[in-house]
Amino acid sequence: MDLVNEEEYWCRTTFGTSVKSSITWTIENFRNRQEKFDEEIKSSVISVTDSDNRVTKWRVLVYPKGCKNNLDNLEYKECVSMFIVSLNESPVTASWEGWILDENTNIKHNKGSTGVQQWKGWGANGTCHSIGVPSFIEHS
Repeated sequence: MDLVNEEEYWCRTTFGTSVKSSITWTIENFRNRQEKFDEEIKSSVISVTDSDNRVTKWRVLVYPKGCKNNLDNLEYKECVSMFIVSLNESPVTASWEGWILDENTNIKHNKGSTGVQQWKGWGANGTCHSIGVPSFIEHS
């Protein structure tokens, strides 16, 4: 008598892991900040742990008086500029969305990256990689 041993197997292949993280950053007296054009305010380092327990590190940069964007070689003097910076040496992929909230935590303005950006670690000259919106919101 032949015995048939029947087993079931499930297999799943995914492309990376996705983690959603949220921070709140209050910048007091923002309207009267003393930074000049192309001078940033840096957030604390933000650590995000993915589902594989890999920790990635990030920082948010805000330019209250605008910045010079090296990608399009334009100056955004009439805007607040906002970027997220990867502090990771290994490749990471990210997208982001930022909000300006009023005193009641209602969203007054939001904007984010127009897609997913992949960083391949630090640049050859030691510079960091960032994505952002040089014209996050106009001063007016």
